[in-house]
Amino acid sequence: MKKKTIVITGGANGIGKSISLLYLNDGYNVCVIDNSNDSYNNLNKEIDYYYGDISNEFQMRNVFKAIVDTYGSIDILVNNAGKQEISSFEKMNISSFKRIVNNNLNGMFICTKYAYKYMRSGSKILNILSVHHFKPRVNKYHYDVSKAGINMLTKELALEFASKNITINSLSFGAVKTNMNKEWLDNNEEIDKVISKVPLKIIFEANEIALFAKNILDLFASYTTGSDFIIDGGRSLV
Repeated sequence: MKKKTIVITGGANGIGKSISLLYLNDGYNVCVIDNSNDSYNNLNKEIDYYYGDISNEFQMRNVFKAIVDTYGSIDILVNNAGKQEISSFEKMNISSFKRIVNNNLNGMFICTKYAYKYMRSGSKILNILSVHHFKPRVNKYHYDVSKAGINMLTKELALEFASKNITINSLSFGAVKTNMNKEWLDNNEEIDKVISKVPLKIIFEANEIALFAKNILDLFASYTTGSDFIIDGGRSLV
C-alpha cells in the first residue's frame, strides 16, 4: 500500500515539529518546509526537509513540485508557519506590518495554491490559527489581522474545494509554550497574567496542540470543511 504524504510548513520547531513526529510514527512520508537551517539538525533524519520562504511564490512552486516528483501527490497540508512581532500601533513600522501579513496570510495562500494542484479526492488541509483571529487585543495587530484573513480564506476555499472532496479546516488555540511567546514564558509574573485569562488555567505544550491537530485531521476532517476548531481552555470566553 502506498504511503501517504503530509507537508507541514514551519515544521522544524514547536507545533510543526511535533505534528511531523506524530505522522512519522504513523508511517507517512513527512515533508517539512522551513526557513531555519539551524533547526534542520534537530529533525528526525527520516523527515524530508525543504528550505524555503513560504511567501516566495517561485520557491514554493519549486518545493511542491520537488515533493510531488518524489512522492506522487500530497494527502495533507498543514499551514503552520507563522511570525509575530509586538508593537504599539503608533510605533509600528509599516514594513513590519507588511512582512508579517505577507508571511502568514500570503504564505498560506501560496502554499495552499501549490499543494492543491497535487491533491486528490480525500486530501485535507489544516490551517493553524489562534483565538485572536476573532478576539481582539493590542500590540499584536499584524499577527492577529493575518490570522483573521486566513480564517475567512479557509471558509471561502472550503466552498470551492468541496467539489473535489478536498477539505480545509482550521485549529484555533489559546496560550501555548512556543518560541513565539518567549517574551512572557521566562517571566513568572507574566505567566500568571496569562493564566488568569484562561478559565481552565491551561497553558498548552506544543505536543498537545499537535495532538489536537492530528485528531482533527484523522477523525473529523473527512466530515466537515470550513470549520474552525476552538481548543483554548476557555480563553475566548473572557
